[in-house]
Amino acid sequence: EKRAQCLSQLVQSRFKQLARLEYNNPSRMAFLQYGDQESAVYFSWPGISYCPAKFDPRFRPWYVSAVSGPKDVVIVMDRSGSMRLQNRWAQAQAAAKQVLSTLTSFDFANIVMFSDSASTFQSTNELVEVTQTNLDSMNIWINDQVPAGGTNFRAGLQKAFTILSRSSAPSSSSGCNKLILFLTDGQDTSSLTMHELKNLNTNGVTIFTYSFGSSADKARPKAIACENNGIWYHVNDGADIGQVMSGYYMYYAGALARTKQIRWTMYKEITTKNDLITGCLPSYDRTVAPPVLLGVVCMDISIIMDINTFRSKPDYTDAWNAMTVAASTCNRVTHDAATL
Repeated sequence: EKRAQCLSQLVQSRFKQLARLEYNNPSRMAFLQYGDQESAVYFSWPGISYCPAKFDPRFRPWYVSAVSGPKDVVIVMDRSGSMRLQNRWAQAQAAAKQVLSTLTSFDFANIVMFSDSASTFQSTNELVEVTQTNLDSMNIWINDQVPAGGTNFRAGLQKAFTILSRSSAPSSSSGCNKLILFLTDGQDTSSLTMHELKNLNTNGVTIFTYSFGSSADKARPKAIACENNGIWYHVNDGADIGQVMSGYYMYYAGALARTKQIRWTMYKEITTKNDLITGCLPSYDRTVAPPVLLGVVCMDISIIMDINTFRSKPDYTDAWNAMTVAASTCNRVTHDAATL
């Protein structure tokens, strides 16, 4: 936290300088903001009086988009009967929602729930665009799910790969990095083999696995992640599974250090829920190799002009198209076993 406070002193003068140059209407809501990776410290110009019990800038969509780029995400959740124990199901539901909250309109996603068999959001076998309407519907669908039955890994992963294989058109895919987040608290009842999984994963999908709770198998989920260029986590009962799962973006953050790509994001301001457009760039410590992510810095369009004025400009369409291209630029990332 002390390091973040030192960084804030460095950035503070630059924020104030930009505000003096560009911000000419105190009634126009706009922010210059920074989120710190190591400490989760957040600071902005102007400052706001907002002290929620739980706020972490590292899981805001503008932050995650800046360090991971566009992506296709399938959340695969164990919905077996044992998830009723130790409050696991409520924590898993909250974790899935937290992952969804890191996504932007340049991402595509779906959710698979599995027990003896598997089901998907809206019973669709494709990814859906991450619009606010779809996010709201996904959250409702997650709330409606009830844990019961066994733990059929094969059913859950087969369904996930079916979704990804059928999602290739621009209307159902970002055309960029593909990942599966696989959560289980139990032991596989399907005897899924690594050979089967290799045959399913023909497009280099990265699989992150999470063994959740005291009864969770560790060996099989770890093998699944390691065989598919991913990372395995063991999360104890009562630990913050949402924070662990939502940290998936760090897999991509280091590799994107060389791109210096600004990402534009439409987001809802946390206190008023007003729509704002912000341009974000990750900051890295480049004195070490490989570079280490320090945090993300952003400037809202509204620092210069309000969104309605921006949209009324004659060159708005060209500007927005350029911003969309920047936000959806794909930098493919994978890591070999030695790196992981």
